[in-house]
Amino acid sequence: MEKLYCRRIKEEENILNFMHREKFHYIELYKYNVMLIDTDNHQLVNKKYGLEYKSENRYGTTIEHHYKNTNCIYLIFYHEPFKRYSKKQNAACIAHEIIHVVNYIFSRRGIEFTYNHDEHYAYFVEYLYKLAYDFMKKYL
Repeated sequence: MEKLYCRRIKEEENILNFMHREKFHYIELYKYNVMLIDTDNHQLVNKKYGLEYKSENRYGTTIEHHYKNTNCIYLIFYHEPFKRYSKKQNAACIAHEIIHVVNYIFSRRGIEFTYNHDEHYAYFVEYLYKLAYDFMKKYL
């Protein structure tokens, strides 16, 4: 019994000993919160933010979550793969996840875009990419 208890305490300590950075952005135009997270522990992110996702992709993930009438998108990057992969691959991961963010927000706001009407989409992708790039630039 003592061993199990000690192992559980050690596991809890390990959960607390992880690399984690976050940066919050409120997008006034669309009334959405975007939380950028650089982590190596999705379980602690779940616990901290009340999320319930299982990370199958340990590179980047986008999660939409509504809490107390607040719209929030969590843009989560795992720093271990960012340290291993090339700058080009990391930039591609950021771009990939940004597309998910824009699609979530536009679909919730009823904003459509077409081939001839997509400039607002491109500007928003660019804006969010710059935020994520600045956040993750030590890997780029």
